[in-house]
Amino acid sequence: MINTSKMPVHPGRILRETVLPEAGISVEDAALALGESVVILQNILAEQMSLSAVLCLKIAKLSNSTPELWIRLQANHDLQKALQDENVARSLESIVPALPRSNALA
Repeated sequence: MINTSKMPVHPGRILRETVLPEAGISVEDAALALGESVVILQNILAEQMSLSAVLCLKIAKLSNSTPELWIRLQANHDLQKALQDENVARSLESIVPALPRSNALA
């Protein structure tokens, strides 16, 4: 079971609760500005869809921020979700490291 109390914030939540309201822009206008469909943007805002690298570039431009910020937010969310997935945990148990930890790349 996923413990959502430790989940990093999905970037869609930041868009929904901070970026769009502070900019005073509607979902429809944001979708038009991003060159994306309203349905895609609604799925992102509903935290049902991840941001691609291209969307990170577009949202960064729209929000006057950096694509690295948005891609890190998405990666942190995805990584924590994967770490909390029981199927992933079971699959990790059978993996044996190929190199000793001291020789592995960081």
